[in-house]
Amino acid sequence: MPKDKFIMPKDKSCIECGAKKATYMKKINALICPDCRKSDKYTFISKSHAKKTYFLDDEDFDNMKPHHHKSSYGTPATYYTREDLIAYACDLHNVEEKDLEDYLNNMIVEKEDNIQKKKIARHEKIQKKMNDRKSKLEKELKKKGLVIRKDSKLCKLYINGSNDFSL
Repeated sequence: MPKDKFIMPKDKSCIECGAKKATYMKKINALICPDCRKSDKYTFISKSHAKKTYFLDDEDFDNMKPHHHKSSYGTPATYYTREDLIAYACDLHNVEEKDLEDYLNNMIVEKEDNIQKKKIARHEKIQKKMNDRKSKLEKELKKKGLVIRKDSKLCKLYINGSNDFSL
């Protein structure tokens, strides 16, 4: 008989608390009642979601017990219990379980701040290049007794750096 073949017991009681209203949970191949199913021990999170939520790398999962099942898309997926993830994240980030959520929220805010700072820096860099190109263009046009026209597409293209024209 295959290892993962489940034989329904007659009493249908929960393996965790013994309640009689248990139902079969395929991921653990056992009967669990609705109350116990809500616990972190039986809440499963996909590896990709866990990496984002708990700021983990692939190597961090080496010490945790994986549960392999088909995802909702029918492709193989790896799941971990929330209980294991929380314990590992607390050890990894060196925080108490009660402080983990605040710590992770702070990391999210910090990450978003860094992304915003990079966007601003990138925008400032582009703006500086455009200002430099505009100054060079104005200087060259002034030598010829000309000014930049507001309706000049060639000047706009040169200033934006979106063409191959030189001064």
